[in-house]
Amino acid sequence: FGVAKLGTSYGAFAEGRGTSTAAAQAAALIEEDPASASDNKRDQRDYALWKAAKDGEISWPSPWGAGRPGWHIECSAMTRAAFGQHLDLHAGGVDLAFPHHENEIAQWRGCNADLTGTWCSCWLHTGHLHIEGRKMSKSLKNFVTVRELLDGEDAVDPEAFRIFCGLHRYASTVSYSRVKLAEADAARRDFDASLRAARNALSGDLSRAPRRWTDRERALHEAHRSAQKTFSTTLLDDANLPEALQALLDLATRLRQHCLEAATERRDVVPEPVNAAAAFLATSLRDLGLVETAGAWDGTASKASEDSDDGALEALVTFRGTLRKAALEAKDDDTKLKLRGSILAESDALRDAEFLVK
Repeated sequence: FGVAKLGTSYGAFAEGRGTSTAAAQAAALIEEDPASASDNKRDQRDYALWKAAKDGEISWPSPWGAGRPGWHIECSAMTRAAFGQHLDLHAGGVDLAFPHHENEIAQWRGCNADLTGTWCSCWLHTGHLHIEGRKMSKSLKNFVTVRELLDGEDAVDPEAFRIFCGLHRYASTVSYSRVKLAEADAARRDFDASLRAARNALSGDLSRAPRRWTDRERALHEAHRSAQKTFSTTLLDDANLPEALQALLDLATRLRQHCLEAATERRDVVPEPVNAAAAFLATSLRDLGLVETAGAWDGTASKASEDSDDGALEALVTFRGTLRKAALEAKDDDTKLKLRGSILAESDALRDAEFLVK
């Protein structure tokens, strides 16, 4: 393939590597693959569309003799056969942008005699995954298989791993570590606990629930609206998942705090803002593929998720709040005597809590 015939229509992805001139592109290619250099090329950027057969290799007959398609034309042929003239989305590792994807575009231009058109509307080039400071690869044997990740001795929750991936920009280098996976799992648990707290807060007789909003409800409503706006804006900003997830985490924290404060103070919540915030949170999590985590809202989470330590935390928060309130109200001997009975009753309730008597 004679690259120079495309003129300035060749090299869009090369510019992203700071190699905008033909000479710089050629130098980058030779540095990456010294074997590609040849005195038989008019331009060191040129590449083979058809390679002559070697002993023992699979081959097909052609007007130029037995051989096989080159790497770049092979991909172009497959995508055209499967998807036609145009692609909506093409993804791959950042190291494939130049020269591989650049050459796929070049082939489309050559085949269609079109130096200005668009073959693919959207490109996603993902960063490398590193482990122990080096790029994870089969050749280095520093990889973790999916089976090991999900079913091994230190198995990871699948949705925690999804969050781990989402906490990084897709084009950035990601360093795999158990610490980072633990942080992602903590975020998953935060989402689960928040939705569970909201569901519990709305589980009673809502016909008698208060309807008048106070500053608490207005604050939750504003947190909900802010999360909605940030979530949609950041996803449209080159799929900025880290900021989108952070917006959901901020809302989850505010929602859970709102519900636990109500439980501590033994008062009912105003249903509307709690329901709206929790429904948005659950829907957004489902949209991101976190279906199991979102199930904490409508009760479809698995039994393993139900058996979390969230019940323990809520029981202890309620216990502490009740004792604090009683202590602040104890101002005379009669009140102090009642306080003693209240403390004993609360202690019995905590002792008999479901998470302690399973």
